[in-house]
Amino acid sequence: MYDVKSRATKLSRVWRRGKLTAVFAAVVSLVALTASASPGSAQLATNAAPLSGTGSSFAAPAISTWVNAVRNAPYDLSLSYANSNSGTGRYEFTNQTVDYAVSDIGYVGSTDNVAPSFAFNFIPITAGGIAFMYNVPGLTKQLKLTSRTACALLTGGITNWDDPNLAAANPGVTLPNLAVQPVTESDSAGTNYVLEEWCIDEQPSLWSAFVQAQMAQQGGPTGGVTLSPTAPNSEWPGIKTGLDVQSTTAIAGDVADTPGTIGPVQVQYAKEDGFDGSDPTKNVALVQNASGDFTGPTPVYDVSSALAYASQLPDGTHQLNFNGLGPNVYNPSTYSYLLTPTTGWSASKGATMSQFVDYVLTLGQQSAPSFGYASLGLSLEQYGVTAVQKNV
Repeated sequence: MYDVKSRATKLSRVWRRGKLTAVFAAVVSLVALTASASPGSAQLATNAAPLSGTGSSFAAPAISTWVNAVRNAPYDLSLSYANSNSGTGRYEFTNQTVDYAVSDIGYVGSTDNVAPSFAFNFIPITAGGIAFMYNVPGLTKQLKLTSRTACALLTGGITNWDDPNLAAANPGVTLPNLAVQPVTESDSAGTNYVLEEWCIDEQPSLWSAFVQAQMAQQGGPTGGVTLSPTAPNSEWPGIKTGLDVQSTTAIAGDVADTPGTIGPVQVQYAKEDGFDGSDPTKNVALVQNASGDFTGPTPVYDVSSALAYASQLPDGTHQLNFNGLGPNVYNPSTYSYLLTPTTGWSASKGATMSQFVDYVLTLGQQSAPSFGYASLGLSLEQYGVTAVQKNV
């Protein structure tokens, strides 16, 4: 049986043995870089102003951890972060009701896509795999999904857990005669956009059929969601046989409490509910990649391996590539981005933001795998630190 927790622990040990020296050197070099380009930390802390932010629930476990860490000495910074969703973060940032935001995508799609009129940066701040958290009584092995079965489960295309398509990917496993209840998020979540992008890329016929079926319903998609057979969006319509919620926290809670459910979450949410590999009936699924291997959303190798195929765009966001080859590639995986103004705010707020980013992209990246996120890697860490030094 593939155990996500034990494998992540083993990989973390390998990573620490093989990479700790290099990571420590990278952190030291980045800290030296920031120290040489800015005043002393004590002076900056004195001049630092409070900052408020909101946005991605996918990134929230990381952001909240880092916000809490810099409240203490020697940083003594005052930041707050409200866990909402990427769309809310972008909307509030554009309207300047918060100082910063975190989003899993840029200003794309047909919702909340009006970019600010003021100058700003997208800074890659963390990365993770979208985990398929499930609650299926009777399973004796961790659930395996293909892109087809994963997309079908979340669109109502598979309605019972003993479906032959699921059985084909799970040989030797008795699947229960139990109705599937997909738990989906109808608010403007960046993970919805990435999931739709993944389903369109990997299973275009299935996604197109789902869109057509939704449009053919009386009144169209549940909740007034606008769907396209070829272009992803940040909203997911409620499925008649499923549960429609408004947050990642609610997805995790409903899956934890309801047999027969499955829903997309960041892996830390699943872990906090005990869905971390010890029980095959309550776990996160392994997903088949382009090489035919089934992998889990473990951060050290699987997510990092997938995102090695992504291409950074001029605005700092990334074009994802879900077809990367390799035994450790896990998809769907994605980045989350910090949105910060570059002009038009006070030096004291800039001081707070620069110190926060310095921490997140150095010491913060070392802690990221412990709560389910991949370290960004030296090139993106340097990109972020340099962008903030130059513009913020």
